[in-house]
Amino acid sequence: MPFSPDWPLFAERESVRCARLLERLKFLNHFHRNNCESYRKIVDVMPEKWGDSSLEKLPWLSVRLFKTYDLVSVPASSITRVITSSGTSGSSVSRVAVDRETALAQQRVLIKTLEEVVGRRRLPLGLVEARRNLNSGQITAQVAGSLGVSLFGRTIDTLQSDQENWDLDKLDSLVEKAAREPVLIFGFTFNIWKLLEFIELAGWRGSFNGNAILLHTGGWKKLQALSVSNSAFKANVEQRLGISRVHNFYGMAEQVGSIFLECSQGYLHCSSYNHVIVREPHTWAPAPLGEVGIVQVLSALPASYPGHSLLTEDLGRVVGTDDCSCGWKGPYFEILGRVPRMENKGCSNV
Repeated sequence: MPFSPDWPLFAERESVRCARLLERLKFLNHFHRNNCESYRKIVDVMPEKWGDSSLEKLPWLSVRLFKTYDLVSVPASSITRVITSSGTSGSSVSRVAVDRETALAQQRVLIKTLEEVVGRRRLPLGLVEARRNLNSGQITAQVAGSLGVSLFGRTIDTLQSDQENWDLDKLDSLVEKAAREPVLIFGFTFNIWKLLEFIELAGWRGSFNGNAILLHTGGWKKLQALSVSNSAFKANVEQRLGISRVHNFYGMAEQVGSIFLECSQGYLHCSSYNHVIVREPHTWAPAPLGEVGIVQVLSALPASYPGHSLLTEDLGRVVGTDDCSCGWKGPYFEILGRVPRMENKGCSNV
């Protein structure tokens, strides 16, 4: 099944969206098995219980494999960019090879998903990102996220002058714009937390007075070490910036564009283009609803590399399906932290 940018995002019940997504993932599984030798070798030695009769039975790769192997399914001549992970958990980083088709799909789905909370109107945008990172020419997941959200900006201000300092003049300018129209702010979660600490120490007392939307992603590992919960993060954003519309999204370098967006009730949602399965760590069977396990993410987007079904290093739980009070259909879930360091098992040994 070819990729389509026209699938509805959150309006269809799980049975409908999963049936269509399964057909797309079966196509990708077959394509990558035939065009990526490393992926074929991994799949060929997997247990017989894996197959393609359901999303739960599709084979998966450990996300860690992208740190040690070049997993590519298209000719090198068609690669237009290589996206790298942040490498915050160690010295090694993932390298993800993207061709024009995959890059376009990533952009279309990211825009379509974020429009659910931002709308289609382009707004004044403030990026909580160091200018030198944006100008380095290196496409990390963090830079890719900033560039993707930049498509929503009519004007763009970079609020972070370097890794430890913020441009309060530009923050004041953005506040002035918010007095006339809504504004958008985007940054990685820990960067925004550092901004909140900076303005507190600087004695900055401006406020967006509820006329701003804050998008953020990543960085929860560092905040959890500081015992900062999602609710505490939002409370601090509202207290120090005057922003009540705050939306997190969950994603990764290995599946850029395929994000799980936080709804008004604080849960992460699957769209028509992705899916989440929580697996019991000893048997790898799908965990019962509400049980904590290791998160597997599936995406309809990766056509240039076998990143369509990945076992992450995150712990989470599926809260429910089709019945979130926000009105969005499909599964909704929570990310609860990182998997403690442990011996590699299953497919990641291959």
